[in-house]
Amino acid sequence: MTNDAAGLRVLLRSGRKAKVTKVVFEPTGHFHFALEAALDRAGIAGVKVNPRRARQFAEAAGGFAKTDRADARALGRMGAALDLAPTPLASPPRLRLRALLAARSRLIADRTTTINRMAGEADGLCRRLAGQHLLLLKW
Repeated sequence: MTNDAAGLRVLLRSGRKAKVTKVVFEPTGHFHFALEAALDRAGIAGVKVNPRRARQFAEAAGGFAKTDRADARALGRMGAALDLAPTPLASPPRLRLRALLAARSRLIADRTTTINRMAGEADGLCRRLAGQHLLLLKW
């Protein structure tokens, strides 16, 4: 299944057919936001699980393997074994703030990388290009 609109439609269709009431997932970067929103629209509870906690559960259950299929199975077992409470969906302003903070962090990291690269650059043209890139990152 793909992590896009078509994949979400397939997931929700399968979930409705199987009468799924709760989906347990690991939040990974920004990739889980669309899943959260789709589950909320479909009236299916979403449970975000800390990846480290999910891994510890899988190891304790004796079925740790790092594949998507094995992870999904382990998350399903975790959801069935533990009565995990649904995670409330963040409000749109909070989601926007989260996205803005993440974008700011990426820009700061890019700026730091460019400054470090510029300082170690021996070629004058490459140093000037890095300087131009740095000007684009100014705020």
